[in-house]
Amino acid sequence: MCKRKYGMALIGAGMVSAAHADSIMQLDETELKLVYSRTEERARQFADRYDVPWTCDYNEVLRRDDIDIVDITTVPFCHADMGIEAARQGKHVIVEKPMDISLEKCDALIEACQTNKVKLAVIFQNRFKKAVCRAREYCHADGLGQLLYGGAHVKWYRPQAYFDKDEWRGKLSTEGGGALMNQALHYIDLLLWFLGPVAEVYAHTAITPVHRNIEVENLAAINLKFRNGAMGIIEASTCLYPGLPERLELYGTRGTITLERGSLSSWNIMNATENDEPGDVEEVTGTGASDPMAFPITWHKAQIKDMCDAITQDREPLVNGLEGRKSIELCRYIYESAEKGMPIILP
Repeated sequence: MCKRKYGMALIGAGMVSAAHADSIMQLDETELKLVYSRTEERARQFADRYDVPWTCDYNEVLRRDDIDIVDITTVPFCHADMGIEAARQGKHVIVEKPMDISLEKCDALIEACQTNKVKLAVIFQNRFKKAVCRAREYCHADGLGQLLYGGAHVKWYRPQAYFDKDEWRGKLSTEGGGALMNQALHYIDLLLWFLGPVAEVYAHTAITPVHRNIEVENLAAINLKFRNGAMGIIEASTCLYPGLPERLELYGTRGTITLERGSLSSWNIMNATENDEPGDVEEVTGTGASDPMAFPITWHKAQIKDMCDAITQDREPLVNGLEGRKSIELCRYIYESAEKGMPIILP
């Protein structure tokens, strides 16, 4: 019996779109049917690489019966609106992070997918890395004991050309934020995945002179208190040359786990037994420290496959809309704290 293939439309032909297209082409569960871009030249060039049709008419995507899933990789401020239209036409929705720049639009997208009984997945591919999965499993089984402290460190660098390349980059109305919302969001998501909800934030953000003509922060430092009593920190930048590999640090009463580039860099457990070993978590990773696309597609493939499995099994994707909105909600309070210059207690 032939395995079910899900027809997919790729929405957007920008930088990250190639990782999605390559993943769709390599998976047994999916078939790339159509590429959409607002720009005809971009749509044609991108589609030609994969020998698939293209369109600049989003309604054509929604009308086609052979498209089961729309995969939205276009500009952030369009994510929810395009996802809502797709859900209303019975299409399942994958959306790149950030889910949207507005929390209200995130909620509207979640509601639209629930109302129309379609699945919604938000791309946070780091949750599928071997070392990350093993560390979370271990922490949630109290392997580290009581969690005391967590740190998300994303001290990256982007040249001025990165912001000059597209007119929507660096603008509040189209990106919603800077280094936090776009570069550090993956590791903010991981910090919340490990440590749970935040009780209080105290944030400082800045637009340093490294970049010109931007409205969003290129440097941020945030102190956190979690509801479970742990403390934490977020460091985010696009202005710290040459850019350092991203790092997640976890500290508990029994020891420390550190993940760098999504790979295990330290695993130190007090009075460890064989049950405290990390096991085989080796795999090739990468870092976006100075090149946004310097990563393998391994985990994009894993997350798109999970979406197909969720549809087949009629379950929620592992990173659904409710999970995807958590980091956006925290960013909202971070920006409020930075603007007011004071700690913010979260409801």
